[in-house]
Amino acid sequence: MMKKTIMSLPALCALMVLSVPAQAEYYGLKMGDMRIEGLDNVNGTPRMYGLVIGKQKGQGQSVEIEYNKMDSMKDALPTDADYTIETYALYSVARTQETTYFKSKIGYLYEKTVTDTVDANDKGFTLGLGLGYRLGGTSMIEMEYTWISSDLKLVSLSYIF
Repeated sequence: MMKKTIMSLPALCALMVLSVPAQAEYYGLKMGDMRIEGLDNVNGTPRMYGLVIGKQKGQGQSVEIEYNKMDSMKDALPTDADYTIETYALYSVARTQETTYFKSKIGYLYEKTVTDTVDANDKGFTLGLGLGYRLGGTSMIEMEYTWISSDLKLVSLSYIF
């Protein structure tokens, strides 16, 4: 039952975003560094890669779904343990209207953490702040800091098109 719920979560989020009356859809690719509290003995910072699907709702307002997956940390940890994280989130996003703009987002996130010995799931509210630059049309470059949970933060760079 849990696997069906987990697998249907991205589809449900996509349906929610695509059903919002909107002016324009947009997509994005993101990459960033995952900050994990308590993992100070890692060799390097874990990389996170992600996808964004969004729909503008009005002047500076949009709804986004976001999927992120962290690289395996098998080679970075001092032990032979493997460690990966995936996140799925639905956000309400606000951007100021200037060419160089501020971004804020608040949403609900599902997090899946997998190690060699543990398969844990968590969910809760998440928020982020960032700066962006409009390249023209819906194309933008954004840098943001996202608070995923009390022990997990993401510093990322996104290309929105």
